[in-house]
Amino acid sequence: MACEIVGVSRSGFYRRQEIADKVRPEPEVDHEISVQIQQVIKEYPTYGYRRVWAVLRFDRGILVNKKKVQRIMKLKRWQAQPIRRPKRYAGEVDKRYRKVVDPKEKVKVAYPDLRWSTDLTKFYVEEAGWVNLIPVIDCCSRECLGYRLSVRGRAREARDALEDAVLTRFGGIEAVPEDLALRVDNGGIFLAREYWDELKRLGIQPEFTPYRCPSANGIVERFIKTFKEECAWQHQFKTLREAEEVIKGWIEFYNTKRRHSSLGYMTPTEYRESLRKMVA
Repeated sequence: MACEIVGVSRSGFYRRQEIADKVRPEPEVDHEISVQIQQVIKEYPTYGYRRVWAVLRFDRGILVNKKKVQRIMKLKRWQAQPIRRPKRYAGEVDKRYRKVVDPKEKVKVAYPDLRWSTDLTKFYVEEAGWVNLIPVIDCCSRECLGYRLSVRGRAREARDALEDAVLTRFGGIEAVPEDLALRVDNGGIFLAREYWDELKRLGIQPEFTPYRCPSANGIVERFIKTFKEECAWQHQFKTLREAEEVIKGWIEFYNTKRRHSSLGYMTPTEYRESLRKMVA
């Protein structure tokens, strides 16, 4: 009679009652592994399950399946969330001598010091406003060889970043390889005469990406994204000195400790050393 009044069939009523009476057992989770995963996430909050697995496997020596790490992170709701930028209050070179690369050409190269890439990005510092970071990246090992942090983003700062990379890698101009190329976009600082003369002095061959084609300079673009997600957007920089100290430490971490999936979960330094041993 009650089912007729509410308009529910008797079979449907009993079926729903049976489902409600069934208590689903909680999925079993490896407690020791979940504790290790939680520690990694607290240390690296931007990491997804693949990079968390890499830290457990290679840094901590824990033999665990990648799918198991993914399952635990999903059950615990520890998946990495998309990182968004925080809200803030806010020269000409003769085109005949410019080599424009094919946008379909792959950026990655087989050995270090064959092709570098550079670009400019901005982030916010309360003391100075929007400041500029100009990194120089090895397209093979993904190492950040040099950089310049400054309030002004001019050709002079881009030149200083390139000189920093040359001194870090080779120790002087004399050791720069003749076949070293530098991939840049069509920004004004990279087309300035001052920067062009510096490339000639160092003996580095420039490669210009096509207009509106950031994928042609994808290595340094990916570095900039990683820098913003894991460093710049994780801090509220008060002063420029504070930003310099944090960025210096992060780049050291990036080169020596951060593992890259594209490098077989090796660090940039480890990958470069492994290639040198193979050549030797």
